[in-house]
Amino acid sequence: MTTENKETLVEEKETATKETTKRKSTRKTTTTKPKTTAKAEGTKTSKKSRATIEKELKRNAKDIDVEVTSLIGGDVIYKSERNDLDRLLIEGVGGTTVVSLALLIDISRRKDNLLSSLSLAVTEIFDDEYEIDDILQLLKIKDLYIFDEMTIETIDNFLLEIDKTKFEDKFNAIENKVIKDRMVERSIALFREGLLDSNYKLNVLETYANNEYLYKTI
Repeated sequence: MTTENKETLVEEKETATKETTKRKSTRKTTTTKPKTTAKAEGTKTSKKSRATIEKELKRNAKDIDVEVTSLIGGDVIYKSERNDLDRLLIEGVGGTTVVSLALLIDISRRKDNLLSSLSLAVTEIFDDEYEIDDILQLLKIKDLYIFDEMTIETIDNFLLEIDKTKFEDKFNAIENKVIKDRMVERSIALFREGLLDSNYKLNVLETYANNEYLYKTI
């Protein structure tokens, strides 16, 4: 190989090396950023301890308004033993009213607790600092709320809209007897109105209630 050819070969190698270096240097470097989850963002009261939240709620209970609804037939009437002006009146199933949290705390301390029996259900809180879950935990009734909202409409939807082939499994999966009892009671009203007419569902409810004549006497 001549000297001229050697010099040409060296120049070609140097050029190829520069082009390779250039291509490598122009690659983009991708940095993976950690995802922000909903849990990281938290809720209104997530930064406070449960004890702190409940202490605040009790301290401000008279000034916190809460909406409740009736899940039973007839009127619901309650008058506070501590304050004659603090009372509750709901006319008819599905009716609603707004009362103070103080009144609900008063109700929760009674032996005939309208909240733990699901005669009443909490549907809304009118305070930007807290959420319904905070109220439910304070009143010790959170385990009763198996739906996103506990209303007469959600109970009706469960009884009427669930396919009959899945109804027995879903009903039996409910662990709390209070919820089941309230559903059986509501089913009687729906049957009377001609809305609940699935013999299969009625049989499931009769079996739970241990009363084969539950709907036959209506």
